[in-house]
Formats: sequence, C-alpha cells, structure tokens
Amino acid sequence: MRHLGRILSGAVKRTGFRLLRGVARLDRSGAREERLQSWLIRRFGRDRAKLRALAWFAEAEGDTALAMIAWQTVAMGMQRGAPERCREIRERMAGLELDLRRRVELDGTSCIPDLDPPLPGHDKRRHADGTGGGHVQKMSPYLRRTRHAFLARYWSETVPALPQQGQEDLRKIYLGLAAKAAKGKKFDDTMRALAPVLLNWPDDQNLYLHCYRATLEEIFAETAPASDLLAQWWHLFDARKTCMTPETLSQIWRLSNFTSQKLNARKMPDVAEQVISPVFQRWPDEPSALKILAQAAALRGDNQLAASYWQLMAALINPVTTKSRTHVAENAEERLRQSRYALNQLRMTRFRLAHELHAQGRKREFSELLCRAVEAIPDQRIFKKERVILDAVRKYVQDALVDDQVRPANARCYPDTPKRIAICLDILKLSDVHTHSRVVFAICRNMLRIDPSVETHILITNERFVVTTPVVNASFNPNADTALREAAQAALGEDYGKRFFLHSFQSTGLEPLIDTCKQIIRIDPDVILYGGGHRGLFSNESRAVRHCLHDYFPSAFFYIQANNEVDEKFDMIIARGPHEIMGENGFEKVQVRVQPYPTIVEETLDEICEPAKQKNRIIVSAITGVRMDVRMKEMSVTEFEAFFSILDKVPGAVWHFIGSTDPEATAACNPEMARRVKAGQVVVHPVLPFDRFTDFVGKEAALFLHLPGFTGGSGGASIARRSGVPILTFRHSDVSGRQPEETVFDTMNIPQYTAKAVQLLQNQSEWERVVRLQFAYKNWIRETSAQGFYECLSETMRIGAARIMQSAPQPETALKQVANDRPRLSVVKNTS
Repeated sequence: MRHLGRILSGAVKRTGFRLLRGVARLDRSGAREERLQSWLIRRFGRDRAKLRALAWFAEAEGDTALAMIAWQTVAMGMQRGAPERCREIRERMAGLELDLRRRVELDGTSCIPDLDPPLPGHDKRRHADGTGGGHVQKMSPYLRRTRHAFLARYWSETVPALPQQGQEDLRKIYLGLAAKAAKGKKFDDTMRALAPVLLNWPDDQNLYLHCYRATLEEIFAETAPASDLLAQWWHLFDARKTCMTPETLSQIWRLSNFTSQKLNARKMPDVAEQVISPVFQRWPDEPSALKILAQAAALRGDNQLAASYWQLMAALINPVTTKSRTHVAENAEERLRQSRYALNQLRMTRFRLAHELHAQGRKREFSELLCRAVEAIPDQRIFKKERVILDAVRKYVQDALVDDQVRPANARCYPDTPKRIAICLDILKLSDVHTHSRVVFAICRNMLRIDPSVETHILITNERFVVTTPVVNASFNPNADTALREAAQAALGEDYGKRFFLHSFQSTGLEPLIDTCKQIIRIDPDVILYGGGHRGLFSNESRAVRHCLHDYFPSAFFYIQANNEVDEKFDMIIARGPHEIMGENGFEKVQVRVQPYPTIVEETLDEICEPAKQKNRIIVSAITGVRMDVRMKEMSVTEFEAFFSILDKVPGAVWHFIGSTDPEATAACNPEMARRVKAGQVVVHPVLPFDRFTDFVGKEAALFLHLPGFTGGSGGASIARRSGVPILTFRHSDVSGRQPEETVFDTMNIPQYTAKAVQLLQNQSEWERVVRLQFAYKNWIRETSAQGFYECLSETMRIGAARIMQSAPQPETALKQVANDRPRLSVVKNTS
C-alpha cells in the first residue's frame, strides 16, 4: 500500500475510486467494469511500480479479478529481465485464482472450461454457508456471474497466450499448491489446484498420483462418502488412462493395495472392499487383491465369501499356467509361496465356516465341509497346532459318539486310586539313541509295582495320519508295530497281556479317528496320561484325541521332551523337573506338580566313582536328531567364546560334540568353532552306536555338559550319570529333572555354569563329591518317584472326576454305558 499515494493520493480519491467501481457494477452485463479495468491498466501500464501498487490495492479491496489482471501485466513486462521475480508473481496469481475459484464455485459448477471428466470432489453447494470447507466469503449473484466469466476467459485466452516457460512455471506452481493443500488435509483445495493441470497438461503423471492419493486420504479420514469419491476417480481414470505411464499405473495399484489393507486394519471392511474391488476389475492379473477382499469378507463375518476369494486367489496365482502351452511363471517361487498362503487361509476359513454351520444346527453341511477341509491339511503340525481345527474336529467326533450312543456313564463311580491307567501317544518311537519308549515302559512297569490291582494300557493312536503328513523316519511307520510289541514284551515281562496292554490304532482320517475314540471309551481308563506335546514334526502327543475325550476322562500331561507345549485341556501337568512350562493361554489354571518320573532302570546298579577319569579332561555334549546342527548354527561367536573359555582355563581339555548329522558343516558353522576344531580342542562326531557311545562316555569322559537349547538328550545324560560322570545342565532341559539342584543353572548364569565346569575339571575332590551327589539323588528318585507319580495320577483322577460330574447332564438324559463290565483286553490292532 506504500505506492497507493502515487495512484490515488488522499482518502477522497480512494473513496472516489470505490464509488466509480460501484457505479460501473450497476451495469449488470459487466461491460462497464471491464472498461474500467482496461482503462486502469492502460493508465498505469507504463509505470511498473504504480501497476504493482494497483495490484496490491485491488487485493486489499477484494477485487481479485483486477489484481490478477494487474499482476499479469506486470509479469508480461518483466518476462525476459527477471524470470525468478516473474515466477513469484505467477505464484501470487495462482493463489488469487484459487481463492477466487473457491468463492465462485459455490453453485457446484466448474470455472474451468472443458474440464471433462471433472476431478473428484465434494458437492460445492453444501458449503454455500461457509461450512464444511473452511470460511468462504459470500458473493453477490452479480459478482459470481462476472467472475465466473472472467475465470473462463482467463483459462481459455490468457493462459494459452503465455510463453512456454510461463506455462511450465504455472504447471509446477499448481502441483506445488496441490501438494501443500494435501499435506494440510484440504481435499477440495487439492482438487482445485489440480484442475488447471488436468486441463492444460494431462500428460503430467504427478497429476493423477496427487489426485488418487488425496482421494484415498479423504476416504480414510471418513469425511466424504467413499462410493461417490471413488466413482468420480475411476470415471476420470477410465477417461485418461491412455495418458498414464506403466509406472503411474503401478503406483496406483500399490496405493490401492496399501490403503485397503489399512482400512481392513481399522476394521472398515466395507470401505476396503470399495477401494480394492474396482482395482481388481481393471487389473485382473493381480490376484493379490483377492487377499484383501477375502480379509474384508472375514472381518464382516462372511466366511463363505472369504473362502471363495481365497480359493480363487490360490487358483489364479498358481505358478504353472496354461495358455498356448504349459509353462512356469518367471516368479514361480514367489507365486508358489503366495498360492500356499492362500490355500492355508482357505483351509482356516473353511474351518471357521464349519463352526458357523455347526452353531446353526446344519450338521450335514458341517460334516461335509469339515471332511473336505481336513483332507486338505498337508501336515500333522498344522492339524495339532490350530485350535480352530481341533475344536471343529472335537465337535465332529463328539457328535458321532452321541449319535452312536458311545460314551462313559455320566454317573460313573471312580475308585479311591486309579486302577486302570492309560498312556496315550500319537506315536512311540523305538530307537537306541532315544529314550521315549523306555520312559513310557518304565512308567507302566513302576505303576504295576505300586498296586497289584493296577493295570496299564498304552494307546498308540497314529492320529498324525488323520491328515496327509510326511513320515521322515522309518521308526514312525505305523505298520512297524511288531518291533514295538516285542520291545513291550521285553520291558514288561510276564505282565504283558495280563496287566499291561498295548493298543495300536490306525487313525487315517476322521472316521478312523472316531473309531479310535470309541475303542478308548470301551477300555474305560480311570485316568489318561498324555505324553509329549504337540510341537514339531516329531510330536508324540495325541492332541486331537485328547481334545475329543477331555470331557469324558481325567487327563494328565507328562513330558517326553522338555520343549513341548501344553494347553488348558488337562487336569494336571506333571513336570519332571524345574524347567519352565510353556503353552497357550489358559494352561495357567491347570494344576502343576513337579515330580521326577519313575526310573528307566529298575534294578540298583553298582555306583562306580573312578577319580582317574577326571584327569582325562574330556568333555562330552550329546544330542541327536539334527538338534546339534541347528543349535550350533544358532549360537553366536560371543556364546561360543563364553563356553570355550573352559578350554582356555583347563589346559589339555578336549570337547567332544556327539550327534551331528553333518560333522564337517557343524565344525565350520562358526569361526570360533572352526578355530577350536583346527587347534584340536574340539571334535565333532556323528551319532554313535549305543554301545560305542556308552563305552566312550563310561571310560573316557570327565564331564558331561548340556548346553542351552539342548532340550532333549536325557538318554545320553543318563549313561553319563550311571557311569559316574558329573553333569551340568540348564533348567529348560529334560536332563534338569534328574539332577541335583547345584548342577542345574539358569540360562542367564552362563558364567557360573562355566566356572563350575572349570572347578570340576581342576578339583578332584569336588569332582568326586558331585559324582556321589548324583548317585544319591538318583537313588532318592528311584525310591520315591514311582509312589509320587502314582499320587499325582490319583489327584488327577479326583480333579477330573469332579470336573466331569459338574459338566455332566442330568441322569435321565444320560447315554448308555458301554463298558460296565470293564473287560480285560488283549493286544489289539485296529486297522479300520
């Protein structure tokens, strides 16, 4: 305003100008106002300072049209001499034009001619009162009409007349204004700034990305109907997609994908589907959109539709396609991964749908769908792990038991102590290097010694073959029961077939699984002891059978391997040692008893303490079944250095690692390990035959060290214990349950562990003391463990009986009892 005096000196002249402009506006055609604007430009056009002053004065007076004309005249006069200053003026003009257009467009019509199709945006008429889009100054009908005409001429005449550099500057200016408005979450202003770019520079790729990104952000903010905005955007897209590059199309796809996933995460499945559906229609070769559609359907609770989407995705993304010939896609590995993911989601969705059908009483449809879903499970680990699967299978089996009237009596009277004990396992592995079968046989044998009226049953369910699952070892073959029966006869002696019974079932499908459950119900045990756990490929536990029969029998869990997990469908968890119990939510409510398991070797062995072995300085660590290889690869250089510090502190010590499937690879798995092997301080062995391992540990070893991560390995440790070799272990392992407390360490106390190892290798009196302490602890377990274990089973029976009676129906609705006479069964093998 500092130049205003040069134009109109004094308030009287400024008032006169306002009066003159008011008189000109009395002409409703707008012609007089246009002539006044032209006269002012001609009057001050030769003096750039006065022309700028006129522009500022017009802005202050709210005459945006006159200000724009003045600024445009200034820019034209300095185009060549000061391009940067000229760009600043054009930025000013663009801001004025946007403000003027915002006020003029309140009637919902565009001020930019030939903008077809229009950009997405709100209905401008709903902001006529100045709400919804920020404060908007109202205009008289005359001003709105004349300014609308002015803007039309501006875009049809003034802008096309600009030089090429001027137009390029203007394009960048409007894109910058659009980006700034988008950052401020001003959707309408973003679209207004993009409209000139769409009109004059439709090949600019940033235009479409800015437009679509702003549209999605507006949808995500829930400030506008998603369907309306998306319809406008895709109308624009279809009309202008020939202007878009492949990279722009790809970014539009990624924006759609990302935004719809965020909408699903915010539990807005309907909006997510509205975003992704038109994308999939235009990009049918991108089936990953089906993933979002399936997830949206699942969020709405429409599992039927979700299953359809997952099935379609698995089919379309298959890496092998057929066109003119059969060929494998270039990204076959990634497509195969996604296809497997889709198939897994399809299975899980079908199980959820099966639960819905069961809840609706549609039992036939439930059964058909469940059978198809179970047949599609590729691995028993999935079958045993997923609760949605187990719960569906439980409903299926229990429905069949009710239909066939096979169920224990609801009002059954339990004895004071269990007389018929069953140990239920999925598989029972026979191996010289594994102790699984010996542990199970030892429990049976010791229970028989407790009470002459007790009988024990081992139930081998082979439930892993309900689904198609890999058999990775011949010892898991369900047809290898002859060797198992011979081992049982050798372990139980004259009790075999009289008070001890072995039952092997073939649960190769849902119907055989039902038959397995019927056979167990007919055996009618007082308590069922489930061994193992459901984790891993080598899982021992019959988890599906346990879930199906938990409502009918008291159930306890015992560890065959320490890293197995539990859940809440137990009455008691019998832990053999102080290791941490891991499992699913709910298992914390189950009773837990820490009780050493009955000893494998029944007779008392001679306790031989040979101090001369301590001078050998030979350390042994042993574990089988790829666990040695895996753990050695997982250990860091820092961990190796911590443990191998024992070798540095005890000159002449040599550490033997026994059980590797690939000794050379294990020896080279870590630089610290490789260095020690090269120096002769470490030796890596494969799995040794039982006799050779026993001879080496019994005669040569001075110390047996069980490392963190070695959860199994109790068989090797038991040989060391019997041979008078000190053992150090950690709480999470199987070995910890049979060791004196001072030889068991927390994983956080590795320095104490290594210090104890050094002490045992250097101090012979301490070495002898620990050996004798192990003998005493082992003898205490031998004397007390059988009775303690039986008492745990008795408590399990009492807890389980109370639970079953509490949940049982009234006697008048009780079903027929099948096993009243409690028959003694011989060894049977069911192949149905």
